[in-house]
Amino acid sequence: MIKVGHFTQYLLKRSATQNEVVKLSLINFLKNFESPNAPLTHQVLNHYIDWTMQFEYWRQNKKHIETFLLTHLTHFLSDFSHNISLDKVTQHLQRQIVVLEKLEDIQYIVQQRFKKDFQQKVQHKIILLDSQRILSVLLVPNQGLWVEIHRPIAALRQGQLELLQPMTQLKYDQHFDLSANSSQYFEFETHSVCKFVHQAEGQTNGIVLSGHHFKKTDVLSGPMSKNSHLFFALKNIEKHYIDSSSDPFYFEISSEVEKSMQLLSAGHAESLVHAKQVLKKAKLAVKHVFSHDDLLKLNVANLEYQMNRLAEHFNPRQELWPNQNPNP
Repeated sequence: MIKVGHFTQYLLKRSATQNEVVKLSLINFLKNFESPNAPLTHQVLNHYIDWTMQFEYWRQNKKHIETFLLTHLTHFLSDFSHNISLDKVTQHLQRQIVVLEKLEDIQYIVQQRFKKDFQQKVQHKIILLDSQRILSVLLVPNQGLWVEIHRPIAALRQGQLELLQPMTQLKYDQHFDLSANSSQYFEFETHSVCKFVHQAEGQTNGIVLSGHHFKKTDVLSGPMSKNSHLFFALKNIEKHYIDSSSDPFYFEISSEVEKSMQLLSAGHAESLVHAKQVLKKAKLAVKHVFSHDDLLKLNVANLEYQMNRLAEHFNPRQELWPNQNPNP
């Protein structure tokens, strides 16, 4: 069996002066998105092709990908007995890529795929996020949620438009928590993708790849909340399909705000320092995730008001509450 790692090592040893950027992007993709021990298949290569076509740079230089990939793949496979379908890779490369003017067209294609792939009735929703993104959510019986975000880019094959593999692919279990030990892909900002694995105990391990050459720009380890930019981007998407009242993060923020107000009311000297940390976190949550939650916004505003009033009477240098009647 030919493995992904074998092809990656082959590419590393080959010179590609005129197509160095193609070589770099393919190597980075294989090293970071695929396991070196996974079998090399046309599906793996077609995944790379689909993701490159998300970039205007590669759509304009599509011929370079086609030339480089087919040339080196043919040469590499000539030394092996294999069952990789070069025809399927070639057909995937030679599709016409279409940038659609209306997101409604992608919406129609997503709906048609639901009908084709799922004969039984399944619950699904499609949401226009903005002028460049459409969110599709599928509730699969006895499995959980499948979430994808598509851009208005499709491929034309035999007169039919078909979806490209999206750069955001998230899986949730039946409790609507991120599926443990499954590879997740999340495009948290334009052309920056995080591939991560969420562990059952809440830890996250992953990497961030950016740009059309899929350069590794960050490594994730520990709770996802440590990376606030990524964390709030994910929560901002989840608000469209997970009820905030059942979101542990919402409960955490609400509880911390209420506890901070109680500590401030009790006059604890350290409460102001703690409240400042809570207020910063809560404001980010309201801004990026819970902007439509009036109760949380009201509590955050009350916390800030209470802090400002107490700060006028609190002496941070001595860390003591001032005597309101200093004269004996």
